[in-house]
Amino acid sequence: MASRPPPLPSPITTIVVPDAFSPSSFVQLERCALSALGLRRKNVQGLLVPHPAAFLGVVLHHVRHEVLKGRWGGARTPLRAALQILATAVRDVEAMLQRDNATVGLVPLRSSVGRRYWMSNKRTLERWAKRLTIAGKSEPPNTIALAQGLLPTGNGPSTRVASGSEQLIANPRLRLVGRPDWFASVDARHIEVVDFKSGRVTDADGDLLEDHIIQVRLYAFMLEAAFPHAKVTPFLEGNEPIEVPWGHRERTNLMDRLQAVARALPSGATIKAEALAKPGVHCRECRLRPSCLSYLSAAPRWWPDQPRSPRPLPLDVWGDVLWTRTDDASVTVQLVDASGRHVRVDGIDRSHGATGLCEGDAVWFFNLEASEDLNQHGALIQPRNFHERPPGPRWRPARRMRLFSRLQLETSL
Repeated sequence: MASRPPPLPSPITTIVVPDAFSPSSFVQLERCALSALGLRRKNVQGLLVPHPAAFLGVVLHHVRHEVLKGRWGGARTPLRAALQILATAVRDVEAMLQRDNATVGLVPLRSSVGRRYWMSNKRTLERWAKRLTIAGKSEPPNTIALAQGLLPTGNGPSTRVASGSEQLIANPRLRLVGRPDWFASVDARHIEVVDFKSGRVTDADGDLLEDHIIQVRLYAFMLEAAFPHAKVTPFLEGNEPIEVPWGHRERTNLMDRLQAVARALPSGATIKAEALAKPGVHCRECRLRPSCLSYLSAAPRWWPDQPRSPRPLPLDVWGDVLWTRTDDASVTVQLVDASGRHVRVDGIDRSHGATGLCEGDAVWFFNLEASEDLNQHGALIQPRNFHERPPGPRWRPARRMRLFSRLQLETSL
């Protein structure tokens, strides 16, 4: 008997609001509280695989943390230490990804994030490491010596007495808890907090991205509460350190936003998922889409290419199977999607169980890739042709694709 794809996971119905929120997900919390809080639930089923850039981001943060802690593994310079730690961390992450069928397609990480993105982030890490000097030290420092003597050169934050890398800070009154990448005391009345970012920190117009700005400002807010007599200066660091504006207007605006979130999400409250979900274009990287009833209901209304349909949308599709075709390597599925369009999905790896699908079965595909140009006549479209394995060299593979199904009999019940 042919294997079948797993069933669509049960929907999330309620969320218990935590006592504190993370600065790293605060804008996501405002945008769609379900996407930010749903991942905190235990045993969430059907989670989609994160973008490979997220795994690379974790690796790069780990490298900086280890360098700043003085764990150089025999290296004599920050640059050599960073490169050694990077190589080891990438091997460890790739070994972890290979142990799971859902993530094995992300290996090698260098290919899944793309050569240009990989090289850009590697060069950024190298520039950061080259800016580090150890005052009065010719040997790799221990943690204490590094904390007391780390001096980034150039126009970025400079440190005389460091408070540490990824040190936990919490403020129950603000309902915030998090770990800044780095915060340090310049002198007795001046603290600098730095948030390292892989990828871009500015938009197409050169403005700092709001998610990054709000995150580091929240860290600044928490440090000001902890050290009320000190001036706190927030920085974002991608290719270079950038000081983030932080004055009375920014504090007032941020406090208003914190209070609005606190009112909407009382600590310990149990809230229905549909009241927290706000589906939209930001659903593209939400890992909860298979179990979010609000998204599953809203998305089909947006698929037809109409003037008011939001774009770009996640490359997902679901509906009823019309027919399947199987060859030696892959499966093709033709379906009528939930908006009534005829859609085709090619190059489905047989390991997903698509060979067991029959006419009338309900199927859900998530994180596909388009087999047609999404920009047509100057407008973004929602495709009707998708793939997992690319049909040619110009197309990318859908490395994170997930497939779920429901039998025709189960659908009628």
